[in-house]
Amino acid sequence: MFGSAKNLYFAWGRVTAEPKFFPASGNVDSRLQFSIAVNEKNEDPLYWDCIAWGKLAETLTATLVKGKPIAVSGAIKASSYTPQGSTEKRTKLTIRAESVDYFPKDKFSPQAEDD
Repeated sequence: MFGSAKNLYFAWGRVTAEPKFFPASGNVDSRLQFSIAVNEKNEDPLYWDCIAWGKLAETLTATLVKGKPIAVSGAIKASSYTPQGSTEKRTKLTIRAESVDYFPKDKFSPQAEDD
């Protein structure tokens, strides 16, 4: 039933900046880069960079805007880089979006209620 392991993360938050769309070019699919802030109760927000590819990117580009409350599910991907002027390697985590759902602003509350 489970042929291979799957890395799946689910987060809901608000889009923190205007998304950046990059149209398809040659053999590279179109992509949409955006970020979200996830607010944990009584903690600092957790910021995630996200990327959507292909048809999902093209669909989202018309409606995804700064401040919009969304839920993102997808795989967490790690990439390494060395900043200019440094010798230390750093790792960046990104959510590779597989689905994005919208919430009405008046119904969105990412913080858990106290029992």
